[in-house]
Amino acid sequence: MHDVRFSDRACPLCAADQKEMVLALTADQIFSGNWSYQPQQLAPLRLPGDAVFPIVRCLDCSFVYASRLPDSDFLGAVYDQIIDASAAKLYSFGIESMAARMRYVSRLLRLLEGGAAAPSILDFGCGFGPTLALLSVVGSVQAFGFDTSAVRVDELRRNGFQVSRDITETKRMAPFDAVILDNVLEHMANPSEALQLIRSLCRDTAIVFVGVPDANTTFLRRQQILLGRGIAASMEINPWEHLNYFDMQHLDALLASQGFLPLTQAELPGEVEIGLRPERQLTPRLKNAVASLGRLARYGLLGDRRQSVNARFYRCGGTQP
Repeated sequence: MHDVRFSDRACPLCAADQKEMVLALTADQIFSGNWSYQPQQLAPLRLPGDAVFPIVRCLDCSFVYASRLPDSDFLGAVYDQIIDASAAKLYSFGIESMAARMRYVSRLLRLLEGGAAAPSILDFGCGFGPTLALLSVVGSVQAFGFDTSAVRVDELRRNGFQVSRDITETKRMAPFDAVILDNVLEHMANPSEALQLIRSLCRDTAIVFVGVPDANTTFLRRQQILLGRGIAASMEINPWEHLNYFDMQHLDALLASQGFLPLTQAELPGEVEIGLRPERQLTPRLKNAVASLGRLARYGLLGDRRQSVNARFYRCGGTQP
């Protein structure tokens, strides 16, 4: 498919151009797998339903990414005409979403204990503002937001939040004691460049929270099977919006390249999670118990706890690389 709104893309981590196919989704498959897209609204994108959008693996560093980069006009159509903003906002403030935010905000605040009396926190890519709403009730915290959407920024400002869509204005608020990147890096055409910017906004002792969809090998294989059976893939598989697909290895490597180091296990507050989950049936419980025994042994020997790219904490390594 030749469409001037899309350009070919090299690996965003190592810049190599040799790649192999992982998944190939049609426009219809992308649309049908996303509950936030308004029904019967594919027309504004001016795409045939069978137009193919590849997700590939770099043959040099093995990073997985969308190989075709949409331009700003196409993304504007997706965000302004295709996404149901009211449904997306309702989900952002829903129980599941807010519970997850409470967990990482709680841990972040504990990591900042003993530091600045009034720590400044930047929610970069704040969206509709659910995390800012949580931070706003903590009296000692100075919470700021950044988002590229003029509509969302204007609404948040009307509701009393300190938010900007101007990076120069945001830089004047810096340096920050912590930065939140909650479901941001997967959207970035150049995540390394984005992290260079984030590093410039941080104090040398700052904490950075990163949450991205977990695109590990098992997850990707499952999506291949689903698509092969004609079943819609997860909405996390979306080469229009999600340009980058991280596992732990590649996320840590990306952050390290810009001077961010993962916090050690001893630095992370809270109970150790080894993977036990409630299961109604005996067989899944036994499988989970066996797997958790292995994780428990690893924690005992190495100090490693069960972790995920869904919620990862980093500390600035000092000076910028």
